[in-house]
Amino acid sequence: FGRDLAYHYPTCDLLITAASYEVYRLNLNQGRFLNPISTDATSGVNVCAINPAHQLFGFGTQDGVVEFWDPRSRSRVGLLAPSFPVEESNEQGFQVTAMSYRNDGLSLAVGTSSGHILLYDLRSSSPWLVKDHQYGDGGRGKVISADCKIMKIWDRENAKLISNPFAYTEYREKVIKEKLEAKRESRIRATKQLPKVNKDLANRLLRSSEKKKKGAQEATTLLQDKRFIELFTNPEYEVDKNTTEYQLSHPTE
Repeated sequence: FGRDLAYHYPTCDLLITAASYEVYRLNLNQGRFLNPISTDATSGVNVCAINPAHQLFGFGTQDGVVEFWDPRSRSRVGLLAPSFPVEESNEQGFQVTAMSYRNDGLSLAVGTSSGHILLYDLRSSSPWLVKDHQYGDGGRGKVISADCKIMKIWDRENAKLISNPFAYTEYREKVIKEKLEAKRESRIRATKQLPKVNKDLANRLLRSSEKKKKGAQEATTLLQDKRFIELFTNPEYEVDKNTTEYQLSHPTE
């Protein structure tokens, strides 16, 4: 079964890795298969990559090694055996499951089935950085797509987003909504405690108390001052909204 594809522009060769030690070469110009590349893999070749700077082939095998081939001579020019600290490795070994070159021609990223990412400079056989996902899983069946503004992670079976790029925005909106509801509830509780007489006046004083501390002190004093208790308890002190003076002072009501 095929496992990975890579296209070599100079020769029009399509490289196909499979559950075999051979990497198949399909020439799209001639429309036929050419002699395959025979690696030293015993189980299969999982992934292939072509360096964009100097066209060096890289094949990640199921044996946990990376083979480098020169397309001009179709011969192996190097072998890389990724390694990391013993305490981070698993007893069953690992496979090379992902590879990617950088455009500088020297940088190589290698991913393994154990969940490790190793960054190499091709001039050295030792990685200059090893990152462990710490879950022991190679992340099978996931597609990562990115542009200049966003990166998305998909499930390749149903194209469903695994990560939500709007999670922070939704969380922020949720927090704002909860705060507004809490304020609304506090206003409702305050409204229930309004006096029977001059409710509008008392409500106006309470709303003004939320805007500034000075207003809050004045409102609390006026509502709790015993000298003005009859203003909110005695019906004779009820504000008459039908008077000319009131309508002139409150034209929008």
